[in-house]
Amino acid sequence: MTLSRDVGKKEVTGGRYQRYYTPHFGTRVNNITSYIGDTATLYCSIINLGTKTVVWRKTSSRHPITVGTFTFISDKSYSIQRQIEKNEWNLVIKNVQPKHAGLYECHISSKEKQKFNVYLNVIVYLQMYANL
Repeated sequence: MTLSRDVGKKEVTGGRYQRYYTPHFGTRVNNITSYIGDTATLYCSIINLGTKTVVWRKTSSRHPITVGTFTFISDKSYSIQRQIEKNEWNLVIKNVQPKHAGLYECHISSKEKQKFNVYLNVIVYLQMYANL
């Protein structure tokens, strides 16, 4: 049962009364744009994570990029930036390339399907040289 005045909280009854806080997403940024070669940060703020784990994956792949602070793919351009004071689990992509463009998912490992999508746009720019 969700209490209307306590967003993100659940009430569980049984032999004893308990109240606990469920994890939920904080501030959201749905689109990030980066130039080739730059570093892109995909933000994921989670409040009341508790014992749950944060998983990042690209939606075009079934395999996770990160689980918690561990990176599960061989591409060394990916890492997690953990900012405890801001409740952030940000996916950092160094030396962004066109292959990195696409839809990413920040997922809370829980029974409830909680996910937040972020789209990474990668801009390819042409450098013009003038003949002098």
